Amino acid sequence: MELVSIIVPIYNSERFIDKTITSIVNQTYKNIEIILLDDGSTDNSLNIMKKYEKQDGRIKVFSHKNQGQSFTRNKGIEISSGEFLVFVDSDDWLDKHFVEKMYTEISKTNSEIIVCDYYIHYSNKLKEMAYNYSKDIVGEEAFELMLNGNISHTCWGKIFKSTLIKNSNVLFPVGKTNEDLYTVSVWFLRASKVGFLNEFLITQRHREGSITNSFTNSFIDLLYILNLLRDYLVENNLFNRFEKQYKRKYQKMVVYLLNYGVRMKRFDFTKKVLKESKIPIKDFDLNLLNRREKIAVTLTKINIKLYFIFTRFYYMYYAKNIFIKK
Repeated sequence: MELVSIIVPIYNSERFIDKTITSIVNQTYKNIEIILLDDGSTDNSLNIMKKYEKQDGRIKVFSHKNQGQSFTRNKGIEISSGEFLVFVDSDDWLDKHFVEKMYTEISKTNSEIIVCDYYIHYSNKLKEMAYNYSKDIVGEEAFELMLNGNISHTCWGKIFKSTLIKNSNVLFPVGKTNEDLYTVSVWFLRASKVGFLNEFLITQRHREGSITNSFTNSFIDLLYILNLLRDYLVENNLFNRFEKQYKRKYQKMVVYLLNYGVRMKRFDFTKKVLKESKIPIKDFDLNLLNRREKIAVTLTKINIKLYFIFTRFYYMYYAKNIFIKK
């Protein structure tokens, strides 16, 4: 059996990591290397990690001062020695057959990436996220599906051939959020084959304190990441092929960021989004957007304050279930 390295960046996750680590330790596929990386936690996370390290020889614990998730994941890749890589966030957990089934599938199909279905765990419900793809596809087709929102760009919920990642010379951009949008996109593009396993094998915990549910200026890094992706496409003579899909993705993400500013009651943030967008709002192609996005862009073109007030009103009185207080 080939070695599978599982990389888990951990920062102040003492409430969740017992379940996460236990789900990894109890995998039916036993030839695994469990790399737990403490990113300068100030709670009891590191002590919990060391406790498990003493109990299981497959666990390796590393600690460094707080550098962010990208730096920590990159360090995990550097340390890893497995033929395959799996990324797990510190508050998520795996089905006990995750590694066995994903390894079997990637070996059987000779793919470089396998993507599985997943659950999102809310406080009061469990939501199924299924891809419903059965055939193997080339990496560029997978990248196109990702740009169109049909495949998640997260690094979790997947298994990768380590040679694909280490030979790409593309790691997670340090100091940025939404980092896996760029990195996983490039890995898709470079993959000779991407396969799908239509089974729910990982659960992603929806946390109220996550970046999308509390305000942070760094969320605007999404535009930097998209610009980084554009640069990669241009440098590798791929932009013309994916220009329409890229522009659609970019425009949708700008609208997403504008809405984020409204939900957080931060007019200054919405103005910053418009200022930093590489595609001026006046040049947005409405044909690439859905009805709600078209309304948002049209209002913004008229007046940013009008958009902000209208959308704020909508969240307060018609969409209270998705309204998130600052």
